[in-house]
Amino acid sequence: MNRGHRRERRQRPGQVRAQLVTEFTRIRRLKLATFGVVAAAVVAAVPVALRLDDVTRDPAFVALDELALPHWASAKPRDAAAGSRWCVGRCRVRERVWQSKRGVDDTVKVYAGALSTEHWHRLDSGRCPTRTQLGQYRCYHRDEYALDLWVRPAECPDVKQLCPGSTVSAVIRPTPEAE
Repeated sequence: MNRGHRRERRQRPGQVRAQLVTEFTRIRRLKLATFGVVAAAVVAAVPVALRLDDVTRDPAFVALDELALPHWASAKPRDAAAGSRWCVGRCRVRERVWQSKRGVDDTVKVYAGALSTEHWHRLDSGRCPTRTQLGQYRCYHRDEYALDLWVRPAECPDVKQLCPGSTVSAVIRPTPEAE
């Protein structure tokens, strides 16, 4: 009797090879499954990210982006916003300022046409805030928004010098009924 000695069970070379093949097959399937899950997640993330971008974009700035304006009339846009998008405390007011290479009259005509095409309706002057500044001022409305358009001679760094072109400001705010 062999006390204290365990009998080691020896596997034949064919069995070891079969076990290794089985293990490698399982590992390969696991890798493929992992790759499939990652690929599906990436493919699903693209539409989610695009939808999230649509949801988070400010609809007032989107409306300004949709205006079909020639490049000469809409150079160097700058955006600013203040207030709450959901009108908590103070409703949001958005402003975009562009530089136009042409004068006030030509620029006003282009903006009036673009706003009309996008279903912005001009308000009579009695419903618009009063402006006594230089240039042309008009106001429009669409849905729950009011848009104040002010086109004035271009702002020059040197007061003694005349600058060609004009500066355009569009301020979008909720209509008083929407607040």
